[in-house]
This record gives sequence, structure tokens and C-alpha cells, in this order.
Amino acid sequence: MFAWVHSATVGEREALETLFTLKKDDGLNQPMPSFNEEPWHFPSDEVSVDTDSKVLEALDQLMDRNFSPVVRILRQRVEQAVQSNEDVIPAYKISSLLSFYRATFEKLLGAGSGLEECAGALEKVAKRQFRSLVRDNILSIQGEFQQVPSNLEPPRFLQDAFKQLSVILQTYESSLSVSADPGSEVQSILSQAFEPYMSGCEEIAKPMTYPESGIFLVNCKLTAALCLETYECTTFRANEIRESISQDVVNLVNDQHAVFCQRSGLDMLLNSLEDAALASVAPSSVIQASQELDDFLPSALMDAMDRLKGLQDSGIARETIEQAAERFCSDFERLEEAVASQFGDETDNEAAVRFSRTSAEIRVLLS
Repeated sequence: MFAWVHSATVGEREALETLFTLKKDDGLNQPMPSFNEEPWHFPSDEVSVDTDSKVLEALDQLMDRNFSPVVRILRQRVEQAVQSNEDVIPAYKISSLLSFYRATFEKLLGAGSGLEECAGALEKVAKRQFRSLVRDNILSIQGEFQQVPSNLEPPRFLQDAFKQLSVILQTYESSLSVSADPGSEVQSILSQAFEPYMSGCEEIAKPMTYPESGIFLVNCKLTAALCLETYECTTFRANEIRESISQDVVNLVNDQHAVFCQRSGLDMLLNSLEDAALASVAPSSVIQASQELDDFLPSALMDAMDRLKGLQDSGIARETIEQAAERFCSDFERLEEAVASQFGDETDNEAAVRFSRTSAEIRVLLS
């Protein structure tokens, strides 16, 4: 309907401008007949630019009156079609199309014309319908916000939401309409069709234990970043998510490092080293820690990989283990030197208080 009205409007405008021999600024550039050819057109020294402007204004008003009956019917039918639609993607496409025609009629007939106001009002109706449908969709999946996925992968509702968001963003970037504030338009799309789903994932993660909750959120954020990086208009949000993932990885590294220290039996000795209290540690504690370290090392790397197997990005899992292992090895080197210094000048019996593994051996086993 709008395409037909647009075509009819352009045709009538061209006919009227030809009749009044006005030069258009939009590229038609109709030739100005001579004074002898068109008796109603005054010589240029008697006609000012202001006169042409008044004629153009009169043409706009004339066309506005001519199309006023069409505007009423057009508004009723399009509004009915908008409100009867119950699908999110068509709702956004309709609002985008109406935005295009609003801008088109504003250029063609001027701001405040009947057709421009009609398209603008219908655009608002379509956007309200879009927001309403998105809210309804979110409400319909509230129950899924309580379901913890066993494999820690992004939930189905998030994957479906990103497929829907991809179509919306593709429509936005391919649209010919010009928004007065493109950044605000993108933020509006994300706040309605992206952020609520990410908040839902955070709700799912709350009752989960660590590192499962951290792994789950990293998987969700990775999926989100991959979706948003595809479109230029949302790369800023994808970069923010990537920064958030980096912090999540730091937390995973810290956690895995703590697990290495605890399962190796070195946590008590390392705490004493940090508190400058290693002198109060009995040699028997070092011997016991050494035995626990021997039991820990053969399967340490495999245990760490199994613990982080839920991470969908194998590169992040590998990086997490490598960084945690490097920190653990550095801690052991400091502890090894401190123990040697502490017990190095003791009796032969106490001189035997040494770790059975060297730092070089540990690096090999954890690499």
C-alpha cells in the first residue's frame, strides 16, 4: 500500500512541478522555459527565490489535501495489519519499513504533511508492537531461567534469541531508513532483544557451584560475542563482552591455581611462606606435603582438563590450565628455595627434608 501511495505521490508531484515549471532540488532539474513560451512565468528579475519557495509550499499543501482521504484509509488498514501480527521479526521489519517511508515522505512533502505524520504514527505503533511481542516471548520462557543445563552449554532459548537477533540486526543494517540517532536505535534493540536473555543466563548461574557457573557464563558470553561481532553496529557491545570474558578467564585461572595448591598438599606451606612463618613449620609437614605432591602430579593435568571440559572454547580451557600451572610452578620454586634455605644447615636427618620432585620435573608433568 505504501509503495503505491509513494509512486502516486511522486507522479503527482512531478506533474504539478512540470505545470508550474519549478526546478527541483532532488535531481529532476526540469528546464525553465523562456518568458515567451510560458506567459505565466515572470522574468527572473521579477521573481525572487522567495516566490518559488511559496509556490513549493502551496504545492505541498495542495498534495496534502489531495491525499488526505487516502491517508485515513491507509492508516486504518496498516494499523490493523500491524496489530494483528504476532511474530517478532515481521514486527521489526514492518517498523523499519514504516521508518523508511516516514523519512521518504518527509523529504518529498515536508515535515508535518499528512503522509509523513501517518507513517510516523504507524512506525510508533509498530515499534510498540515489536516491544510487546519481545516481552511476551521473554515471559513465555521464564521457566527456562531456572533450568541448569547439564553440559554447561548455552541454553536453547539463548540460541533461539540470537538467531532472532541476527535477523533483526541484518534488517537494521540493510534498511534504507535514516535514524536521527543510530546509536540509540541499536541500544534500544539490544535492551529489548538481547540483554534480558543474558540476564536470564546469569539467573541460571546463581545457584551453580564454581567453576561450573563460571564455565556456563563464559560459554553464553562467547556465543553472544560471536553473534554481535557479525554486525558493525554491535561490535562495541561484542568488545565489552570480550573484556568481560577476559575477567572470567582470570577468575577461572585463580580457581584452578587454588585447586592445584590444595590437591598437591602445598597450600599450608605456601600460606606459611606468604606469612613469613615457614620457620615454624615442622619437617614432618614438608615430608607429608611431598608425599601428597607425588600422588597429585601424575594425574594433575588430566584432572584439570576434565574439570574444565565444559568450556566450549578449547583454547580458553588450554590457556586457563597453562596459566594456572605456570603460577603453581612459580610458587613451588619459591617454596623449594625457602625449604632448602630453612633446612639446609641442619643435621643429616633433617637435611633429608626435601621435596622428592624438582620444579623442572613439575613443569614437565603439568605441560
